[in-house]
Amino acid sequence: DLYYKQHYQKTMTRARFDALTANWPRDGFATDCQGLLDAFLTYEKGAATDINADMNYRLWCTEKGGIAEIDRPFAIGEAVFRAGGSGRMEHVGWVCGFAGGEPLIVEALGIASGVVITKLAERNFTHRGIMSAMFGDYAVKPKANEENENEAGAVRFEQRSPMQRGDAFLAMQHALNFSGFTDGDGKALAEDGKWGRRSQSAFLKLLSAHRDLLTK
Repeated sequence: DLYYKQHYQKTMTRARFDALTANWPRDGFATDCQGLLDAFLTYEKGAATDINADMNYRLWCTEKGGIAEIDRPFAIGEAVFRAGGSGRMEHVGWVCGFAGGEPLIVEALGIASGVVITKLAERNFTHRGIMSAMFGDYAVKPKANEENENEAGAVRFEQRSPMQRGDAFLAMQHALNFSGFTDGDGKALAEDGKWGRRSQSAFLKLLSAHRDLLTK
């Protein structure tokens, strides 16, 4: 009752709220956009964090500015933001991969949509930045000259021979496990940075779950 009254009473009916949350586990938790990263740092890494999108942009990001003003290629792990009328950042997502060279964004869109993968070009993000003030050299992994990446620093999540491997694949394996996408046998992935049949199966489940967003 308290959560509904504080956050959703003005935007949806109680019946709609109850229908959306009926099957939620009582021992779980929900996050807002920046809370997605805060929760990962707090519960997975033991580094208690509680900030908002604007603080991320102001305090954590370097090499930042309007999307139209920055020429460098996007990179896995880079943050993208939406500025409000006051100029403050009101929403944040992160580059998690590429489709046809186009950045894909992982973002939390509220209880009706949950955590989704969207196309940057079809969303209303206005700014971007690399979170190097918080994560240092681990903030992104562009490395455009490596075998597994194209000239724009994009990673193609596909099964190949020889097997693809590296930090980007490790990050995606962790994201798939964290989001509940399993391999073809329903098992969690080994987070080893090696992109084989099991990882590809889980990734295809993610694409299938968000097919409508990726094909619009």
